[in-house]
Amino acid sequence: MAGVSGKRPWHLLPAGSAQHDVALAMVDQAILSAFNFGLQIALIRLWSPEQFGVFALLANALLILANFQNGLFTTHYSILVPQARDAGERQLLRTSIFSVNFLFCLLAALAVAAGVLLMGGSLDTVTLACAAVYLCASLMREYTRVVMISDGKVGAALKTDVVGTCLILPVAALLYLVSGRVELWHVLLALGTGAAVSVAIEVAINRSVYTVSFARQPRRRYARVFREHATWILVGILATETQTRSLFFLIGAWYGPAAVGLVQAGLTLYRPIGVLWLAWSRVMRPMFARAYAEGRDELAARLSHYSAAGFLCATLAMMALGALMWPLLEHYVFAGRYPGVGLAVMLWGLSMTSTFVRGTYAVRMQGQGRFRELAYIALAAAPVTLLLVAGLTVFHSAVYTILANLGGELLMLAAVLWLLEARTAPRSAPAPAE
Repeated sequence: MAGVSGKRPWHLLPAGSAQHDVALAMVDQAILSAFNFGLQIALIRLWSPEQFGVFALLANALLILANFQNGLFTTHYSILVPQARDAGERQLLRTSIFSVNFLFCLLAALAVAAGVLLMGGSLDTVTLACAAVYLCASLMREYTRVVMISDGKVGAALKTDVVGTCLILPVAALLYLVSGRVELWHVLLALGTGAAVSVAIEVAINRSVYTVSFARQPRRRYARVFREHATWILVGILATETQTRSLFFLIGAWYGPAAVGLVQAGLTLYRPIGVLWLAWSRVMRPMFARAYAEGRDELAARLSHYSAAGFLCATLAMMALGALMWPLLEHYVFAGRYPGVGLAVMLWGLSMTSTFVRGTYAVRMQGQGRFRELAYIALAAAPVTLLLVAGLTVFHSAVYTILANLGGELLMLAAVLWLLEARTAPRSAPAPAE
């Protein structure tokens, strides 16, 4: 209407602005979160705990590999490439980091897929090939996503993610029509195909960014990146993964894949919050670093307090919603095939509350560049968690081992809060994913 003033909503997020990029990144994560949440709910409904347990082991293996990939490659790309002033240095960094990342994706995917399937008792040629494709393509997709975001192409990352995600269900449906059932390798191949198509689109459009070379100069350049930036980051990642996701592999080795399926099913309810937390951490980590570099310590503290309170309330709200809807969830989702899953949901709610709050304040410490202290905290918590896992076997129930994770998270939360209050050490450095 003429004469009406004021900005339209999309004018508040002009293309190229930080707000616009953050909004697109959150939309991207929301789409992936909704799809993965729906997929896991469907698989819990369709599969036995043994079948879902093997898939859960592979999904957790992917998260572990992605975290190591972040510490070895993607974090350094997102920091070093934008900072490089010379075009030749930028291209050398791109080639050296991508080449080693490519080798890591291939070898790690094959080795981890074989190990997980051997543990789950599902090691056959077809499933192994599909599991390796799933892990490798998903890791490559994560790398290309970080490259696009770092190069200011958040919209392109969203579009390729949408294309890849839209292909997953048709591929799975076609395999179902051919065989008449939903097998593990069907799901793995569908997920791998979606990720591979997303990667192929990005690489075809920007071939120069994804050059593979193992010549002397790229090898030396990556060796320098590793020496200067990766050491304490990897120590922290290794200790953190031992304290957190190793729980599933210990359960699988002690109780079997059915127990993994039961424990993973209880965690599924909180996965959407975890994906949103990951998106938050990618945005806030550089913001914390910038705030401390500019001497705005109070702003950084205030942002961390608000964020921690938000994740605390979101997790408690999810627990309350789960309790309110439990009769429906028990009947239509778990269908009576996951005995004890209600207790697992409650215990995971308590544990994830601590995890999200601790992780929020840990990202603030990363903004201060205090990676060594975070590594020490994780190193201290890891053996405590493992001892608790061993002690809780007296209950003869995999569900109670979730308390070991809760104990380790509470220890880490207390240490992080104490260190934040004790002193600050503002300095800038690359940061790993939580």
